Amino acid sequence: MGRTNLKTNFIFRLLYDVMSVILPFITMPYVTRVLGPDGCGVYSFTHANVTYFVLFAALGTSGYGIRTISRNRDKKEEYSKLFWEIEILTVVSSIVSLLGFFIFFLLVEEYKSFYLILSILIVSSLLDISWFFTGLEQIGYMACVSVFVKILGAISIFVFVKSPDDLFKYFLINVLVQFLSNLSMWMFTRKFLVRVPFRTLRIFRHLKETLIFFIPTIAISIYNVLDKTLIGLITHETAQNGFYDNATQIIGGVKSLVYVSIGFVMGARTSYLFANNKFGEVKEKIELTMNYIMFLAIGFGFGILGVADSFVPVLLGGDFTGAIPLLKLMTPLIAIIGISNCLGSLYYNPVGKRKTSAGFIIIGALTNLLCNLILIPQYGAAGATVGTIIAESVISTLYLCFCDKFFSFKQLILLIYRKLIAGGIMLLAVLAIGLWNANQYVVICCQIVGGATIYIALLTLMRDPIIQTVNNYLQAMYRKHCSKAKS
Repeated sequence: MGRTNLKTNFIFRLLYDVMSVILPFITMPYVTRVLGPDGCGVYSFTHANVTYFVLFAALGTSGYGIRTISRNRDKKEEYSKLFWEIEILTVVSSIVSLLGFFIFFLLVEEYKSFYLILSILIVSSLLDISWFFTGLEQIGYMACVSVFVKILGAISIFVFVKSPDDLFKYFLINVLVQFLSNLSMWMFTRKFLVRVPFRTLRIFRHLKETLIFFIPTIAISIYNVLDKTLIGLITHETAQNGFYDNATQIIGGVKSLVYVSIGFVMGARTSYLFANNKFGEVKEKIELTMNYIMFLAIGFGFGILGVADSFVPVLLGGDFTGAIPLLKLMTPLIAIIGISNCLGSLYYNPVGKRKTSAGFIIIGALTNLLCNLILIPQYGAAGATVGTIIAESVISTLYLCFCDKFFSFKQLILLIYRKLIAGGIMLLAVLAIGLWNANQYVVICCQIVGGATIYIALLTLMRDPIIQTVNNYLQAMYRKHCSKAKS
């Protein structure tokens, strides 16, 4: 297979992630006003509980699959065999997960109809082969169709969800979008796979490695999913979950824009570089990626702090003012998780140290669980947020300490100190613009545009490395364009 263009893959993945962010932001104002905090809270609570079964069904095959396929992407017969071995293992784990879910379904008393429809997500997980296309660095195939399905889902929400009584329809639409998105990927597999005799497959040889990838996935769920479960069980207030879920959706959308796209694409490429012992190039890509992540993470973080008071009521409605302090509290997570995400995707995973990173994540998960049990009874959703910040800080610190000098604290400080200064000044400017007595939409637009302009201008004056990187890229593109024009 020929070498895939890294920039093209990044653009396709960015398109997918941008649409995954934009579409919820389009539907969110409508959904929050139609379903209210309680309806959103029911969805958050039940979806969180089913997510445990979805995680078990996937069994860590996503991260393991990307690494395994990327290492063998030049050998079609080999990666075809690996694909079917990993996929069949996922089918087995999904069947076991479904059995566990139906035991759970018989035991629960509330929200049975919602749980039943959410069980389709477990079936959907066995159809998810995004890891295969990511490993091959063929992102476009999964991105285009998935975006189309998500657009249809967004349109369906506006057409069919009209009142709080349509909560079941909202569940059904979200589940079908995920199911059809995963199913659509299978249309393109024939182009990349060759026939493999079933008798040659050794399915369970991958079990140990997938479990190594699965352990940190479960640990991560403790503070990504268990938070919502504990908020519901401890506070008995569905509205609390509604506030928390929508705040996390906003932060999650920003995180996708900041680092998920480049992490997926660069992760596959660095696996290939490690396999070929190109360690110098790996270090360059880690520093480049971290610089990009911190530039956006710090900018978005300070920006959200500045606009949250006016932005949340406009986006979610007046009933969701309880989400404002949660959103402000969550802003450091964009940068903190960005550090661990970058090093996990570009170092620990590609180099085969998933077991080490799993240990760090377990430490963070236990830290978060302890913080939740202490803080949620007294502070509710805010306590869960603080617990997450503490846990993520512990994980990122451990990642930095044990990455074998592929990246260091000193490098991080050199990358972020100018950005922190620029972000702090931008925050003051954004808050000042917010005092302007004008139309709320106009004020928010001015805050966003003005803040971004000030942030970039200050970084340019301080000669931040990210500005030089962008300039070098633009100059290279210009020279390439000129050489093509002459030819």
